Amino acid sequence: MNYKEARQQFAAKVSQLRREKRMTQDELAELIDKTTDYISLLERGERSPSFEVIFALAEALDVGSVSLLQ
Repeated sequence: MNYKEARQQFAAKVSQLRREKRMTQDELAELIDKTTDYISLLERGERSPSFEVIFALAEALDVGSVSLLQ
């Protein structure tokens, strides 16, 4: 898997988990102190998250950080 594929897989996972939790992009953004535009970019695979954001997303989505990368 190359970098672009990994970023797209991460994006799909975040979007899937957020929807499973019945959470809006606005709600997720507020929980991790980011903008809705940032969440949208992440979910479209157009932005790569920092480690800080990966851990914040995992906490907000109530999953392990490693599961976001699988």
